Amino acid sequence: MDFKALFFDSSRLVADHAVSVISKDPVKIEALFWFILENHHQYSARAARVFDLLNEKYPERIRPYLEEIIKNLSIKNTSVLRAFLRILFAHVPELNEAQFGMLMNLCFNMLANPKLEVSHRVYSMHILYEMYKIEPLIKDELRITIEENLEFGSQGVKNVGKKILKKLK
Repeated sequence: MDFKALFFDSSRLVADHAVSVISKDPVKIEALFWFILENHHQYSARAARVFDLLNEKYPERIRPYLEEIIKNLSIKNTSVLRAFLRILFAHVPELNEAQFGMLMNLCFNMLANPKLEVSHRVYSMHILYEMYKIEPLIKDELRITIEENLEFGSQGVKNVGKKILKKLK
């Protein structure tokens, strides 16, 4: 499938059309996923948005890719990383023990990295909070990490951090 032709612009109309074309065929979904990882900059970002929209409508079709998504969270394309974090946030309860542990470590590292985009750090906080609901033993580490990041965080990080800290009490 010619994804570059399919993603000729970044409009929601194009993304929704792509979802309708790709969602019916597991082979196209797999091809889309690997296309995202090839990192064609703007095309990968658009493809990741479609993958995220697929997840909203058909989460069961994205589940087979969760482990690969986690393994590729070091991707340099910030739009792709944001989409991957959004997808993982929706699937935290379904992760196996190994995936849970890998994602938790990655999210703590992202949250503690002030050089990352605000959205990546915010999604990391949300993911970690969902993980806390499953594994309450991470409460203190999560609280401390958020508190350490409030002082130098952006308004978005501070806002979400304060809300999560209230929930942790």
